[in-house]
Amino acid sequence: MDGKAALEKVISFLPHLVFMDIRLPGQNGLELTRKIKTSHPNIAIIILTDYDLPEYREAARSGGADGFIPKGRLNLANIGALIETIFPGRELDLEDPANETPC
Repeated sequence: MDGKAALEKVISFLPHLVFMDIRLPGQNGLELTRKIKTSHPNIAIIILTDYDLPEYREAARSGGADGFIPKGRLNLANIGALIETIFPGRELDLEDPANETPC
């Protein structure tokens, strides 16, 4: 999916959480994160990337990302812990297909 299509889906579905890659065709994910957070600050965005560099972490933070997970450290425990910090005390039913948003 390219950056334009991703932005259209976010605007159309208004999800609670977006997992964003830094490299997207047509637009980088950091730029897209900034656009989404400007118009929809309540949408949480977690950056998932192969680029675990301090400058990318800082760019993600300054662009409004709520989290940053290097793909090399990508596992369910890390994702779950980060989601719990973003949505504290909220029960998320990952088994209910009605909660799925196709993106």
